[in-house]
Amino acid sequence: MRSGDAIRPLVAYWHRAQMPCPIVVVGGGRWGRTWVKVIAGARATSTGITIASRTAAESVRQWLPTQEIVQSVHLVANLDEAMRLCPRPVAAIVASRPRDHVRDSLDALERGLHVLVEKPISPAAIDGERLLLAARATGRVLAIGTEFAFLPAFHAVAGALKEYLEGVVHLTLHWDDPLHEVRDGEPKTHHGETSIAIDLLAHAISIFDIFAPQAEVEIVDVDLSADGNVGQIVLRDKNGGRFVLLCNRMAMARRRALTIDVESIHATVDFSSSLPLAVINDSPFRIPESILALDSTLRLELGAFLMEIAGQGPCGTPISSQVSNHLRLQAQLEKVLNLRTNID
Repeated sequence: MRSGDAIRPLVAYWHRAQMPCPIVVVGGGRWGRTWVKVIAGARATSTGITIASRTAAESVRQWLPTQEIVQSVHLVANLDEAMRLCPRPVAAIVASRPRDHVRDSLDALERGLHVLVEKPISPAAIDGERLLLAARATGRVLAIGTEFAFLPAFHAVAGALKEYLEGVVHLTLHWDDPLHEVRDGEPKTHHGETSIAIDLLAHAISIFDIFAPQAEVEIVDVDLSADGNVGQIVLRDKNGGRFVLLCNRMAMARRRALTIDVESIHATVDFSSSLPLAVINDSPFRIPESILALDSTLRLELGAFLMEIAGQGPCGTPISSQVSNHLRLQAQLEKVLNLRTNID
């Protein structure tokens, strides 16, 4: 696959995100509001967008007039109210607290909506399995939100290294968050419902899959601090590939970086800032100008979701197919963590 071939689906996703489709965002917190702005920005209109907020309705009501691009957004208390609107929502983006993801996603599926649920699907993998069953029973798309799976820089580098990636691949993902960080104008909060390992596993798997697709990885080692804020997860595939997630949400500075080692190639992609920097064997890798405009991974994720709903996804793995693998590996992670807790 040449670099251009790797990027072509992303361009299709980018344009699909502009297509009108009534959407309800479940959750009125920082992440739900971010999704509302992404959808409205992709379409240059907020018509057909609804926020369903049980607990933050007044805060959302005060926020809406401050954002010119979301002036037409409907605010409702629950999905039943959303379904009485005209036009009715077709899809739901579940951006509530992790502990509420399963309940809110089941509610959406029961009302005939396609669902994109933010990671982690649930603090416990066994509860997420209920969503898989419900999606299959209703014939609706169920996808997990892992926006960095759509980072164009990753796909450009993977395209450039395609001939090498069929060998034994070693990947290390560094993911650090400052303890007190402001994102999109609001403090980023970490709910105590999940450890950093559970929270970031979905991101790590989806990024590793870009460079080692269909690798059938298994978790072989986990090291997690007592407070759940610093961790390391090691995975391996049947070919001997090693994949490591190093994460810390009490770091001094924000860091997002992936290293790729395969044969004689050493590459890095630093995506700590809005403009990722890629290096291959100590030489800067120039990301094609044609994809620099694809600067919103959430917009690309939205486009991929809408294309699958419409049955028009480009060649490749549909995003809904990730859910089962994510839950499988989360269950493995939970088992290891429980064993460690019992031993301690």
